[in-house]
Amino acid sequence: GLLCGCTGSMSSGVEELLRAPQLAGPQSSVQKAITAYLGEAPQLKYPQTGDILSPFLFGDWNGDGSMDAAALYTSSGMQNVCLAILEQTGGSWEVTQELEGLSAEVDSISTAAMSGDGGMQLLVGYVGTSGEKYLSVYAYQEHTLTQVMEQAYSQYELQDITGSGLKDLIGPQSGEGVKVQLLTAIQGELTMAQELWLGPGRFSSCEGLHLSSGADGGYYLVLDGYNGTGTALASILLSYNAATQKLEE
Repeated sequence: GLLCGCTGSMSSGVEELLRAPQLAGPQSSVQKAITAYLGEAPQLKYPQTGDILSPFLFGDWNGDGSMDAAALYTSSGMQNVCLAILEQTGGSWEVTQELEGLSAEVDSISTAAMSGDGGMQLLVGYVGTSGEKYLSVYAYQEHTLTQVMEQAYSQYELQDITGSGLKDLIGPQSGEGVKVQLLTAIQGELTMAQELWLGPGRFSSCEGLHLSSGADGGYYLVLDGYNGTGTALASILLSYNAATQKLEE
C-alpha cells in the first residue's frame, strides 16, 4: 500500500514494506501449501536475471495434461535454495517433492520441453558467493524430481539445434580451453551427447554464445571467445550434422 501523510511512526511503514507481499490466486495457494508442508513460511527466492523473475512457476512438468507448480525458497536450517514441485489434488495444492539446490541464490530459471515425454524440464541457474554459476536441469516424472544434469556455466542456449522438434541445451565451459556441451534427448532419455573440445591453443575463454538460423532452416551457433594467448577475440561457427549427430565447425 501507499504510505500517506507525515504523521505516525515511520518504522511501522518500513516493517509493512518488508513483510512478504500478499499474493493473489494460485501463487497464494501454492505459498500456503508450502507453509503447511514446512510448518513455517518460506523465504521466497527470486531469480536475478532472465525472462522469469518470479519464485513461482506453473506448467505441466510430467506431461499428464494437468497444471503443476514449482517454487524456489529457503527455510530455517537450510543454507541452499530449495526447489519444490506441487501437484493439485481435489482443488488444493500439495508438495510432492523437494530438492536442495546448489547455492543460496538463484541466477535464473527457465523451462523447456527437452525429453519428448510430454512434460517440461526445469532449468535452474544458481549463483555462488563469489559469483560462480551452476546450472541444474530437473525432470519430474511419477512424483519424482530428478536432477538430470549439474554443471558450471557462464551462459547457455535452449534451441532445437538437432531438428528433433524438442529443445536442446548448448552450453560452453571455459577451463583449459573451451568445451561446448550438447544435452539432447536420445530415445527419450536426456543425454550429454557431445562435448566439443576447443583446445587452449585456440580459445582461452568463451565470451559469447549466439544462435542464428540459416537459409536451410537449421540453426548455427556462433561462439566468441579470447584466443589462446588471451589477447584477441576470435569467433567460430558451429552447426549440427544430422548424419554424424555431432556439432561440427
